[in-house]
Amino acid sequence: LSHLLANGYQSIYAFNPIVAGAFMGAMWQVCVIFGLHWGLVPLMINNLSVLGRDTMVPLLLPAVMGQVGAALGIFLRTRDARQKVLAGSAVSAGIFGVTEPAIYGLNLPLRRPFIFGCVAGAIGGAIVGFSDSHVYSFGFGNIFTLAQMIPPQGIDATVWGGALGTVAALIIACALTLVAGLP
Repeated sequence: LSHLLANGYQSIYAFNPIVAGAFMGAMWQVCVIFGLHWGLVPLMINNLSVLGRDTMVPLLLPAVMGQVGAALGIFLRTRDARQKVLAGSAVSAGIFGVTEPAIYGLNLPLRRPFIFGCVAGAIGGAIVGFSDSHVYSFGFGNIFTLAQMIPPQGIDATVWGGALGTVAALIIACALTLVAGLP
């Protein structure tokens, strides 16, 4: 399945980077749930070694930040002390790329925040795909990925597009969760 997913990603990205960004932004966290995301890591490493850059990691950053935004929305909205503590720690971990506490502890059990995180990831991923962002070193999607997007010639529109898509995913997921994420 991971091999098929990798081939599917390459085909979609060759067809249209915006569609690839929306697809990866929406589906990355679903792949994380089933462990399929590890099948795409060799593709990322291969792109870096052969091409000197990778297009997949920037598209995944909005997916990560979408789940973080949903957890942040829960943190801001809930009155349950246990849920608030869990959401605060999930946001802290998620900023550094570890989304499992947010997914399994909050977003997936509540259903709507997980969906909102995926929707926001798709929107942010489409923005990143439109801006043609790349990374130039290996690492998983976290706050430091923005530094990995800086090309050798310096900061340009691709970096700003990557940052815009990431922030958009965070804000959209947080706003949707605040408005309609909790029963």
